[in-house]
Amino acid sequence: MLEGRHVRLEPMAPAVHADDLYEASHTTGAGRAIRTWLPEGPWPDRAAYASHLRKNAGALDRIYYVLRPLPGGKASFMDIHA
Repeated sequence: MLEGRHVRLEPMAPAVHADDLYEASHTTGAGRAIRTWLPEGPWPDRAAYASHLRKNAGALDRIYYVLRPLPGGKASFMDIHA
């Protein structure tokens, strides 16, 4: 786990994070709208989403993290290709 001033990064653990991530990304209009820009999903139900997370968590070429905002926290990312 890495914790900064605004967010905490936790290695993704599907058993711990799947329900919260599904709730945030599938149950509101704003959550579903983010899928417009992502290459995967949406998933039809929590079980399908949890299965997808388990597959990702087992990847040997990437480490997946969950960002937990701290009070007043935020995050921003850039996709940079050399």
